[in-house]
Amino acid sequence: MFLKYFPKKSHILDARCEVGRDAKHFLNHGYTATSYAASRIEKCLRLLLSVSHGL
Repeated sequence: MFLKYFPKKSHILDARCEVGRDAKHFLNHGYTATSYAASRIEKCLRLLLSVSHGL
């Protein structure tokens, strides 16, 4: 696994997470993790762009 390349107590950004399985694994191994579901953010951005461009 790639965690061997990160110093312990690193802060890992878990983008495109769904249920948080990976973030939980990072936390259980001594890392700090921030996770978010990018798909929701992408949907919001598409909506904002379509509204602002009259699509």
